[in-house]
Amino acid sequence: MAKFKDINIEDDAYLALSWISDICDLDTYKLLNKYGAIETLNVINQSSPKNAVEKRRKNRLSNLGEIQDLKYVLKRNSINYISAIDANWPKSLNDLGFNKPLGLFYKGDIDLLHQENISIVGTRKSSNYGNSIAGEFAFDLASIGFNVVSGGAIGIDTASHHGAINAQGKTSGTVFWRIPSTSVGNYKYRCSAHPGAMIGEINVANTAAVYFAYSS
Repeated sequence: MAKFKDINIEDDAYLALSWISDICDLDTYKLLNKYGAIETLNVINQSSPKNAVEKRRKNRLSNLGEIQDLKYVLKRNSINYISAIDANWPKSLNDLGFNKPLGLFYKGDIDLLHQENISIVGTRKSSNYGNSIAGEFAFDLASIGFNVVSGGAIGIDTASHHGAINAQGKTSGTVFWRIPSTSVGNYKYRCSAHPGAMIGEINVANTAAVYFAYSS
């Protein structure tokens, strides 16, 4: 049985829903719009799952425990949370419809998402020329104040981050990462060398799907 008797505010209910729901979970989105976050948890808890997604969601809720336990896990790993109903929620995400995250888990400065952003992404199997051009674009754009957004892979993603950081600018990365870890794959050294913000929407079933933002 899910233990959410200690969930009595919508923000806490959003945190629980972010923890148990799949990314782009249309069913949860519809329930939220109809009932609100607290009642959505009750509906999920009392439901009879009809498919694998619903079964997975209810199973996660059953294993969630007290919301304070979850907050402790986040605090222990220096991770913060902002719900989609928070006053400081990045308004640029609101046009995503049901694809909008229920909330974001983050380290550092969440205000990074309120700045001007531009994305540079590309192949992992990039040529030296491609890396050079991506790095130059990122350098120039970061130099005039853009936050450069890219993935967390080798190739164009890495070149873009390098270019922005070399310009002493801001760079945001999207990668996959488990919450308790402090390693961010190719960007492990950049977390300590360039503290800014790490921001993510998390699916905790197996591997967490997390988007990070790095700034110098």
